[in-house]
Amino acid sequence: NLMTINKGLTDDSGNYNTGLKEGTYKIILRKTHVDFTVPEILTGSGDTVAAYQGIAFSPSLPIAPDTCVLYGYVMDISGNYLKNAKITATETDSNTYSGEFKVLKLVKSTTSDINGYWELELIRSSTLTPSGIPYKIDITYPGFSYTANVIIPNAASVEFSTLI
Repeated sequence: NLMTINKGLTDDSGNYNTGLKEGTYKIILRKTHVDFTVPEILTGSGDTVAAYQGIAFSPSLPIAPDTCVLYGYVMDISGNYLKNAKITATETDSNTYSGEFKVLKLVKSTTSDINGYWELELIRSSTLTPSGIPYKIDITYPGFSYTANVIIPNAASVEFSTLI
């Protein structure tokens, strides 16, 4: 059982030539703020052309001032979206005030929906914290876990995959 991975970017017209041999392939498309109805299966023989369409979307707007909506998708190695994966963000800034008072750390969590999509509203960088607010992001699903340390930018929203 041979797995072929072919990654690339489309040209300015949105076209991408793969040069794959004849066969059946699972196609996974990604673009920030676009939802594709994938994974799709493509069976190619000879010169095969396939067109894929995406629908633009916008993540939720932050509710509180000085927050950023961190969003992303969870999928397995085969490209299947995972429902009910748990995503937890833990603020990791180690600043404390005096020996008696500690800064409370923000911890938020959510689960992915049927499309593997999730959002968390987190405190973002500002003029008071120009180096950014650090978070540890844990994504867990039965038999799978992933951890990344990220800095939340001074933006209304950001896709998780662009921070890692």
